[in-house]
Amino acid sequence: MAVVLSFWDGKFNSEMLKMKRCKDATAEGLFTALIAELAKSKIPESQMVGFSADTCNIMFGENNSVSQKLRALIPHLLTVKCSCQSCHLCSSKAFAMLPTLIEEFLRQLSAFFTSSYKNKYEFAEFQEFCETAAHSILIPGLTRWLTLQPCAARVLEQSTSLQNERKMRVEIMNNKNKMERIRMTIQSYKRKEYLRVPLDQE
Repeated sequence: MAVVLSFWDGKFNSEMLKMKRCKDATAEGLFTALIAELAKSKIPESQMVGFSADTCNIMFGENNSVSQKLRALIPHLLTVKCSCQSCHLCSSKAFAMLPTLIEEFLRQLSAFFTSSYKNKYEFAEFQEFCETAAHSILIPGLTRWLTLQPCAARVLEQSTSLQNERKMRVEIMNNKNKMERIRMTIQSYKRKEYLRVPLDQE
């Protein structure tokens, strides 16, 4: 369990208090471990004003969670669910209004380069020729939140090199059964409106 303190000392600070191994991963076990670490560091409960953690049942469930136990002990405590997950849920709802082709395109495009060292090497040559940054095409994460934004930004950054990568375009054109939809995206994404949507959600 990682315990991070955010406090005001003339300016806003955040510091790691403890990275603790917990044998008991229940709400009671984590609550007990947290209170023990605060007491060990001589941090009075009266000075605690807020608590935030991952939005899971153990931390924020309606029954017998860590947040409930903390509020029972510290009535004035403000508990806030994970802001990263909240942003991810909002972004996912907005992104669901776009064609699924966009996310599929980002995954297929990254797979084209990650599956072949030769493809990556030839792409690097096009980057040098087009004088674009020598950056890799990113892979949208399945377990990482808000990963479409950097992936879309990287494709837009590398658009000149990608449009000139002859081998990739030829392979996509030839393999119609598997990648016809990706070929259509390659043609239409020059307008870049859809790929800019994740960037507008920052």
